[in-house]
Amino acid sequence: MFTQVEQRFKASALVLGGLSPWIPLPEIDAVHYLPRSHIPTLLIGGHDDYIVPVDTNQKPLMRLLGTMPQDTRHVILNSGHSFTEPDLVREITPWLDRYLGPVQTGGNQ
Repeated sequence: MFTQVEQRFKASALVLGGLSPWIPLPEIDAVHYLPRSHIPTLLIGGHDDYIVPVDTNQKPLMRLLGTMPQDTRHVILNSGHSFTEPDLVREITPWLDRYLGPVQTGGNQ
Protein backbone atom coordinates (compact mmCIF):
# COMPACT_ATOMS: atom_id res chain seq x y z
CA MET A 1 0.00 0.00 0.00
CA PHE A 2 1.30 3.45 -0.92
CA THR A 3 1.35 6.36 1.47
CA GLN A 4 -0.31 9.49 0.12
CA VAL A 5 2.13 12.42 -0.01
CA GLU A 6 -0.33 14.85 1.60
CA GLN A 7 -3.52 13.66 3.35
CA ARG A 8 -5.26 17.05 3.59
CA PHE A 9 -5.88 17.48 -0.14
CA LYS A 10 -8.97 15.77 -1.57
CA ALA A 11 -8.61 16.94 -5.19
CA SER A 12 -6.25 19.04 -7.27
CA ALA A 13 -6.52 21.36 -10.25
CA LEU A 14 -3.22 22.13 -11.94
CA VAL A 15 -3.14 25.13 -14.26
CA LEU A 16 -0.33 25.39 -16.81
CA GLY A 17 1.34 22.44 -15.10
CA GLY A 18 3.65 19.76 -16.33
CA LEU A 19 6.97 18.20 -15.56
CA SER A 20 9.75 20.71 -15.10
CA PRO A 21 11.33 21.81 -18.37
CA TRP A 22 14.61 21.95 -16.44
CA ILE A 23 16.34 19.05 -14.73
CA PRO A 24 15.53 19.48 -11.02
CA LEU A 25 17.53 18.14 -8.11
CA PRO A 26 16.55 14.52 -7.40
CA GLU A 27 15.08 15.38 -4.00
CA ILE A 28 12.57 17.79 -5.57
CA ASP A 29 11.96 16.00 -8.87
CA ALA A 30 8.21 15.40 -9.32
CA VAL A 31 9.00 12.09 -11.00
CA HIS A 32 9.63 10.67 -7.53
CA TYR A 33 6.40 12.04 -6.01
CA LEU A 34 3.77 11.74 -8.74
CA PRO A 35 3.33 7.95 -8.39
CA ARG A 36 2.50 8.55 -4.70
CA SER A 37 -0.24 11.04 -5.50
CA HIS A 38 -3.62 9.31 -5.56
CA ILE A 39 -5.93 12.31 -5.36
CA PRO A 40 -8.22 13.23 -8.27
CA THR A 41 -6.23 15.53 -10.54
CA LEU A 42 -7.28 17.92 -13.27
CA LEU A 43 -4.53 19.38 -15.47
CA ILE A 44 -5.36 22.34 -17.71
CA GLY A 45 -2.73 23.06 -20.32
CA GLY A 46 -2.36 24.97 -23.52
CA HIS A 47 -2.05 23.25 -26.88
CA ASP A 48 0.71 25.68 -27.93
CA ASP A 49 2.39 26.06 -24.53
CA TYR A 50 6.08 26.58 -25.22
CA ILE A 51 7.12 26.39 -21.54
CA VAL A 52 5.40 23.10 -20.65
CA PRO A 53 4.58 21.46 -24.01
CA VAL A 54 1.79 18.89 -24.17
CA ASP A 55 3.79 15.87 -25.36
CA THR A 56 7.00 16.35 -23.38
CA ASN A 57 5.78 17.87 -20.10
CA GLN A 58 2.00 17.65 -19.64
CA LYS A 59 1.25 14.09 -20.80
CA PRO A 60 4.18 12.56 -18.91
CA LEU A 61 2.95 14.22 -15.69
CA MET A 62 -0.46 12.63 -16.16
CA ARG A 63 1.04 9.21 -16.94
CA LEU A 64 3.19 9.27 -13.78
CA LEU A 65 0.30 10.06 -11.41
CA GLY A 66 -0.67 7.25 -9.06
CA THR A 67 -4.30 8.35 -9.38
CA MET A 68 -6.85 5.98 -10.91
CA PRO A 69 -7.49 6.91 -14.58
CA GLN A 70 -11.18 7.66 -13.94
CA ASP A 71 -10.07 10.31 -11.41
CA THR A 72 -7.77 12.20 -13.78
CA ARG A 73 -8.57 14.65 -16.52
CA HIS A 74 -6.25 16.50 -18.91
CA VAL A 75 -7.87 19.48 -20.64
CA ILE A 76 -5.88 20.98 -23.50
CA LEU A 77 -7.18 24.41 -24.43
CA ASN A 78 -6.49 26.14 -27.72
CA SER A 79 -3.95 28.56 -26.25
CA GLY A 80 -0.35 28.95 -25.22
CA HIS A 81 0.95 29.48 -21.69
CA SER A 82 -2.02 31.60 -20.55
CA PHE A 83 -5.80 31.33 -20.19
CA THR A 84 -8.78 33.54 -19.58
CA GLU A 85 -10.61 33.34 -16.27
CA PRO A 86 -13.85 32.02 -17.86
CA ASP A 87 -11.90 29.09 -19.37
CA LEU A 88 -10.56 28.17 -15.96
CA VAL A 89 -13.87 28.57 -14.13
CA ARG A 90 -15.64 26.45 -16.77
CA GLU A 91 -13.22 23.56 -16.22
CA ILE A 92 -12.29 23.80 -12.53
CA THR A 93 -15.70 24.44 -10.96
CA PRO A 94 -17.36 21.16 -12.09
CA TRP A 95 -14.18 19.24 -11.21
CA LEU A 96 -14.09 20.52 -7.65
CA ASP A 97 -17.88 20.15 -7.31
CA ARG A 98 -17.51 16.50 -8.30
CA TYR A 99 -14.92 15.71 -5.62
CA LEU A 100 -15.62 18.27 -2.90
CA GLY A 101 -19.35 18.80 -3.37
CA PRO A 102 -21.09 21.85 -4.81
CA VAL A 103 -20.80 25.20 -3.11
CA GLN A 104 -23.90 26.00 -1.09
CA THR A 105 -25.15 29.54 -1.57
CA GLY A 106 -27.50 31.61 0.54
CA GLY A 107 -29.03 30.73 3.89
CA ASN A 108 -27.02 29.03 6.60
CA GLN A 109 -23.70 27.74 5.43
